[in-house]
Amino acid sequence: MDRILDPLWIALGTSLATGLLIGLERERNPAAKAGVRTFALIALLGSLAALVGEATSSAWLVPVGLAAVVAMLVAAHAGDAAVEDRGTTSIAAAGVCYLLGALAGLGQPGLAGALGIGVTALLYFKPEIEGVSTALERHEQVSILQFLIWGVGARVLLARRTAPPAAPATTTTPLARQLQRLVGQPFAGSWMLEAGAFALDSGLQTLAC
Repeated sequence: MDRILDPLWIALGTSLATGLLIGLERERNPAAKAGVRTFALIALLGSLAALVGEATSSAWLVPVGLAAVVAMLVAAHAGDAAVEDRGTTSIAAAGVCYLLGALAGLGQPGLAGALGIGVTALLYFKPEIEGVSTALERHEQVSILQFLIWGVGARVLLARRTAPPAAPATTTTPLARQLQRLVGQPFAGSWMLEAGAFALDSGLQTLAC
């Protein structure tokens, strides 16, 4: 039982499962030049490259393997002139699959598995994602951008609460003042955040017009 739960076998098993999962999704595309077996081998190649590179202190093994995988798939798609789809998504998925395998080999199998599930969902729900993106109006896209910017800004300011106190700075933009009220304290030496908030406000107002 201890042998089965060895970190090496867990890493290789996660890598293989991730490759199989992504490969199953890519198998649905008839124009794809890589399927279940190919993606599983790509993920295992990433794990082996990471393990061998770590054992031999060879940092170049993982990037060289990634370049070889991408070049192989680019050549496979470029050689088929009858197919209009050049397999951009499959090539990108293969590169991500290889890196997920390398991540598992470097001791992060849980993160690699979670990201593999996310990548598979992103590939599988292509029609739904494209439908949402085409259905959104311009003002709705601007609203989403504003929400994301406010969320990131609030997160940055909340993180600054643990920083040592400094001399307060005067805020002059609406976004900066709103974020200041949100966290209940003034900006501390934040001329960069002030400039960024002014630029974001100006850009979003231009997009909304």
